[in-house]
Amino acid sequence: MAFRDRAISIYYGYGIDKNQKKGYVYRMIIRNSSNFREINYGKISSNILYRSNHPICNGKQVKDIIFSINNANIKTVINLSDSTQSLKGKIIYCPWYKRVFEDNNVIALNINMKFDFMERKFNEKLKKGQLFMIEHGPPYLIHCEVGIDRTGFLAVILESIMGAPFDVIVKDYMLSFVDSLEYSLNDYKNGEIFIINLFSKIKGELIDKNENIQYLTKKYLLEKVKLDNDELESLISKFMNLEKA
Repeated sequence: MAFRDRAISIYYGYGIDKNQKKGYVYRMIIRNSSNFREINYGKISSNILYRSNHPICNGKQVKDIIFSINNANIKTVINLSDSTQSLKGKIIYCPWYKRVFEDNNVIALNINMKFDFMERKFNEKLKKGQLFMIEHGPPYLIHCEVGIDRTGFLAVILESIMGAPFDVIVKDYMLSFVDSLEYSLNDYKNGEIFIINLFSKIKGELIDKNENIQYLTKKYLLEKVKLDNDELESLISKFMNLEKA
C-alpha cells in the first residue's frame, strides 16, 4: 500500500482500523480506567511527568484521578482539550483544579480531537504548551478528555525526544486501552502501526521501527513546532530534573 494511503487516518487512531479502535475504546470503558499513570521512560526522571483522562467528567471530579494527582503532588497542568472559558465552567466542580488554575499553573490549549499535527495552528498551540512547561515546575500532568489521542500524541513526542525505546513507546500508547497484564503481541502490533504511521507522516516517507525517532522528533520540534535550540534544551532539562523548580 502506498505511503499516501497508509498515512494518517482522520479517525482517532493513525492507521488503526476504525472498528478495531472502537473495540479498544470499549475495552477501556469496561475497565473504567482513569488512565492516570507516570511517564518515566528514556531519560525522563521519576515524579516529573504524568498523564490521565480529564479529572472532571459530567460535572463531577473523578475521585481516583484526584487521589492520584494529590499523591503525585502535581504542580502544573497541560490541558489539551479545553478552552480557558470551557475550563472555567468545569473547575467549579473540582476544588483542586480550581486552585491550580487560579494559581496560574494551568494552560488550556483547546486542541480539536481531529487534529493534524503537521498543521501550523496545532503546532502553535503545542509550542505554547511546551513553553508553559519550561516556565512552570514539575510534576506535570498532561490530559485531554479520554487521555488517548491528544494526550497520546504529546506523550509519544515527549518520550521520543527523551530517548525512550520504540517498543516502550508503543506499549505506553496501548496501555491507554489495555491493562498491562492483558497486553499482548496483537496489541503491540496495532500500536506499532500507530507509531510507524505517526513518524512516517513527520518524515514524509514510510519508515520502519529501526528509524531514529528521537532525531525525527527533534527535527519536528525545531522545524514544525518552532522551538529554538535553547527552548528545546530547557524542556529536556525539565524532564531530566536538571533544573530544580
